[in-house]
Order: sequence, then C-alpha cells, then structure tokens
Amino acid sequence: MDRALRDGPRLIGDLWGRQASLVTEMLQSAGLIELTSDLSSDATPRDFLEAIPRELCRRLRFRRAGLWLLRGGELTLACSWPPGSRASRPGHCCRAAARGAPALAASPTPKSLSIPLRAWSGAVCCVVHLEAPVLNRVLSARDLALAERYGAVASSAFHRVQLKQMLAETQRLLESKTTAIKESHHRIMNNLQGVAGLLKATGVRAHSRPVREALGESAARVHAIAAVHEALQADGGSEADLRSLVDTLLRRAFLPFLEPHSGIRIRADVESYLVPARWASSLALVVNELVTNALKHAFPEKRGEITLTLRRRGEAVFTVSDDGGTLPAGPLDEGRYGLGLHLVKSIVCKDLGGSFEIVGGPRTAATARCPLQLPPGAEKGPQWNECAC
Repeated sequence: MDRALRDGPRLIGDLWGRQASLVTEMLQSAGLIELTSDLSSDATPRDFLEAIPRELCRRLRFRRAGLWLLRGGELTLACSWPPGSRASRPGHCCRAAARGAPALAASPTPKSLSIPLRAWSGAVCCVVHLEAPVLNRVLSARDLALAERYGAVASSAFHRVQLKQMLAETQRLLESKTTAIKESHHRIMNNLQGVAGLLKATGVRAHSRPVREALGESAARVHAIAAVHEALQADGGSEADLRSLVDTLLRRAFLPFLEPHSGIRIRADVESYLVPARWASSLALVVNELVTNALKHAFPEKRGEITLTLRRRGEAVFTVSDDGGTLPAGPLDEGRYGLGLHLVKSIVCKDLGGSFEIVGGPRTAATARCPLQLPPGAEKGPQWNECAC
C-alpha cells in the first residue's frame, strides 16, 4: 500500500487536533463557544453554516441574519435566522463584503452590516448579512471591527468542521482501498496455489521422470511467487520482510513436498530486511532455485542439513549451503550450471545488479551478493527458524 496513503489519516488527525484546540480557544474568547454544540459526530459543513447566523445574531445583538454563498461571483442565499425569513436578493452591503472586507450599509444611519467568511485558500466563500440591531441603534465603525473579529472566528470554526469531514472521508477511502488490496492479494494467492496444485497433479500422472521433475520445479516456482504475495500482504503491500518471506517460502514450497522421515533439516538464519515489492519476487525465486538444487543433488542418502543465511555487510549477502559434499573443492564452473542455476545468476546479476558464485567442498555454498539498501528501522537482528524434515 502506498506510504502516503497510510500516513495521510495520521497527518490529518494531527492537524485536526491542533486546529481543534486553537479554534476552541478562539470560540471561548469570542463568546461563540455555542457553535461547538453543532459539531456532533454526523454534523456537516452545511449544518455548521446554518448555525453561524444564529450565533452571530445572539452575540452581536441583531434580530435577523442571512448567510449568502459566493459561487462564480454570484451570491446565493443559503440560510437565514430566524428560519424562514428570506431576502430576495443581496444588497450593496453583501456585494461589498464579498470583495473581502466587512461593510456597513451605505446610509447616513446604517442599520445592517455584512461579514465575509473565508475558505481554506483565504478567498471569500460566503457572506453573513446582519440587520435590525437590538434597541434600534445606529451601527458604527466599532460594530464593524467587532463583527470582523467574530467573522474570523466563525471562519476558523467552519474550517474545523471541513477538516473533520476531510479526515472522515480519507479514513473511509483508506479502509476501502485496504480491503480491496487484501482481497486482491487473497485472490492472487488462491489462484497461484491452484496453478501449483494443477502442475503437481499433472506431474504425478506423467510417465516420464524428466517431465515429472520439470512440472514439480514449476510448481515450486509458483509457490515461491505465492509466498511473495503472502509476505507483501503481511507487511502492508509496498515492502516485504525477507525473514517472513523466507519462512513462508519454506513452509509453502518445500516442507509439504519433502518425503517423510527423509532426515533432511533446513535452518534459516535470516536478518529482518525490508526490500521493495519488485525485488521480493526475484529474491523468492533465488531462494527457491537454490534450495531446490540442494535438495535434488546434495543428499544422495536423503540425510543432511541445508542452511539459509542473510547478512548485511555493506551489501546483502545471501547464502544457501549444504553439508552433502557432492561437489569438488573450489568454485563451480558455469559450464556445469543447470537451468535453475542459470536462472539464479541471471536474476542476481541482471535484475539485482549483484554477483553470484558456487564454491564446492565438504560444505557447498551458493552465495548471492546484492547492493541493497536497508531502510531505516528495518534491522532487528537474526532469528533462527529450524525445520526438521
């Protein structure tokens, strides 16, 4: 899963917390804390806009108010206080406030004023028009300054509701996408397991031993790819932990298909190491081919030990070794590589930009070196997983 998507709700949540604290202080200082009563769990920005004219009338002591939305340069009446009192069209005072500054009615004894409310961008999004002051007083510049202050507080509170709705929508989208990704991985794993099962079943019925072996190897490769999808699902989708990947691969691709009581033991000493998803498939195929090769050729007596190790020494050093002793001492000539080893060398050298060699002797070791970078926080130390086969 994309990291920005995973971090989005957390970042919005942090912003929500800071904004909520600041807005609450502003509402308290302005005497408009009643606006927070409209911030119920299901309150929408529209619900909140309808509360603004009511509270400004009460605080600034006006009898009537209307809220006009500014869209495409046109003002449209959205709500009014008391409910049901409607103005036919915006006056000069509203149009003046729509340009960005509070405005008094243009008359010798002004009885109404308009306050702009601003959106996230800072542009005016709506205008609150207040008229008929209590005690029929004439409005002054002091009233205008006070109204501007309350308009700024109301705008900030409106932003808080918008932010809350944005957080809820982001969380909904994240949950939807996470569910879709999990379902996709689950279907892919099921399909791959089905393909592997068909290959194995076909191989059992084949009369030719080379055909049976080829189909068995193909089934193991499909199991390796399925293990990658399982590891990606466990680690979030964008990266895979090689420790869990190797463990899954051993459980799914090898242990169920070894002969009972064969006397072969597989040990995995793999550091926790995060790699991008596009590298995980390549590394899984490398593990699959090297372990398969050791199982086929290293133990004519069906007894011995295979060890998988992964260490970081400025680069990723992955080794599959066995104590079969079937190869002569020294590096193995590439002319003796089979199809599987040629595949490994191609993946390591071309896809991962590393190097590969096999050294024989009492303990044969196939070593792949890849210049992978360890992401911060991914190093957790070695862990031994021992499997008796």
